[in-house]
Amino acid sequence: AMLDAALGVSEVLFITNAAPDYAGVGWVQHCVQHFMPELMDYFEVIRVVYAREAFRQSGRVEEAVQPQLNVVVEGVTETLTMAWKVEAMKQALSTFYGDAASWKNVMSVGDSLDELDALTEVAFLHENAKSRKTGQEKKLRC
Repeated sequence: AMLDAALGVSEVLFITNAAPDYAGVGWVQHCVQHFMPELMDYFEVIRVVYAREAFRQSGRVEEAVQPQLNVVVEGVTETLTMAWKVEAMKQALSTFYGDAASWKNVMSVGDSLDELDALTEVAFLHENAKSRKTGQEKKLRC
């Protein structure tokens, strides 16, 4: 019901730190196939984003092999697994919203605080980038 409701109003993405290739398919699809096969039809319209791959495509390949490593992303120190999520969310939101000034009505559901923290970080970076252009300070509301 939640997926139907979400798909009824917007695009739905699954962003995961899991390995993109597991037994010939993506980890998410593999798990759904084996544990919730009734949901497989959703994956014809739901895009799965593998955050490690998004991070590698951003050009920082050398860091992507050490998940416990702390990295500095735009002046903020975070774990590499968090940096993967931040990069994937940033790419997804930039693609979805394009040059729109405001990113609104973004929801993150996850099994840890990483998803919330990553989304908060991405929104903060986006708002501050706009603020630097206009000279106006923005406050993030979560």
